[in-house]
Amino acid sequence: MDYNDFRELKTNHIEEANIILGSANYDLSCSCGSGTSHAPKKLKELSRYLPPFDANFHNLEKVKIYDYCEVSPSSSKEKFYQELEEKAHEILKYNKFMLFFGGDHSISMPLEKAFYEKYHRMGLTPVIIHIDAHMDILDEYMGSKTSHACPNRRAIENGYQETDIHMVGIRSYEKGEVEFKEKNPKLQVITADLFRELGAKEVVKMIKEKHDKKAVYYLSFDIDAIDPSYAPGTGTPETFGLTPLQMREFFKEVFTNLNVMAMDLVEISPLLDVNDITSWLGLKLLYEIFYQKFVSCLLYTSDAADEL
Repeated sequence: MDYNDFRELKTNHIEEANIILGSANYDLSCSCGSGTSHAPKKLKELSRYLPPFDANFHNLEKVKIYDYCEVSPSSSKEKFYQELEEKAHEILKYNKFMLFFGGDHSISMPLEKAFYEKYHRMGLTPVIIHIDAHMDILDEYMGSKTSHACPNRRAIENGYQETDIHMVGIRSYEKGEVEFKEKNPKLQVITADLFRELGAKEVVKMIKEKHDKKAVYYLSFDIDAIDPSYAPGTGTPETFGLTPLQMREFFKEVFTNLNVMAMDLVEISPLLDVNDITSWLGLKLLYEIFYQKFVSCLLYTSDAADEL
C-alpha cells in the first residue's frame, strides 16, 4: 500500500493543519512493562491503513495533521524532558491543537508544564483531565521523581491548582496517593466504578461545573484506563476498567462541551500487545475525537467552517 501516515489527513504545510503532532519515543520512566517508546512509530504505521472516516460515515478529510517532531532520549532524562518542553512551546505558538504520542506517562510532565505557561500568561485557567487507571500523583516512585507515577504531582508543582486536575477511570492506588488525596480533598477523582454509575454525560458535567469560561483543557489519555481485555498492550494493566464504547462516549461529551486544546496518548506498548489491537483502539478513538473536535461543528454552523 503506497500511503503516507494518516493518508488523506496528512499535510506537509503547517499553516493548513488543524492538529500539530509530536512524538515522544520514551519509556525510561516505566516501572513495570516497557515498550512504549515503540508506540509512536507503530501508531503512524497503522494509520496508513485507516480511511478518513469515523465509525458513522463522517468524512474526516477536512482534518489536517502536520507531523512536527520526534523526540528521543539522548544523554540524560533531564535533557529529554527539556527538549520535549521546548518542542511543546514551539507547537503551542501556532495556536492549533497539540497532540503527542507517547511514550510512558512521564512525557506529560513537560507537555503540561508548557501548556500551563502558555495559557496562564493569556489569563486563562489551564485544566488537566487525566484519564488513567492510576492517580499518578506520587512525589516519587522507585526512587524517581520523573516516574510515570508522578505527573500529577509535578503538575501541581508547576502551577496547576488541586481543583484544576480531574482524574477519571481510577481503580488502583499506592498508599502515598491515598494519603495525599486525604490531605488534598479538592482533587477530583472519578473512579471507574463511579464513572459507570454516573455515565459519561454526568461526569463531564461535574468537570465543567468546577470551572468558568476561562478554562482551557489538556487531556492526558493513558490507554490503561480501558480494561485490559480490550487493551492488553500496556505495561501496567488493571482490571475492572472502562470499555471502548464508554470511552468514546466520554470523548464525545468532553469535546462537545469543553475547550480542549491539547492532548497526549500514552502507555501503549506494541511489544506487549496482541495483534496490535491496543494500537488500533487508540487510533480509532483518536478518529472519533477528530470528528467531534473538528468536523461535527461544520454540520451546524457556517462560522466554524471558516476556522478550518
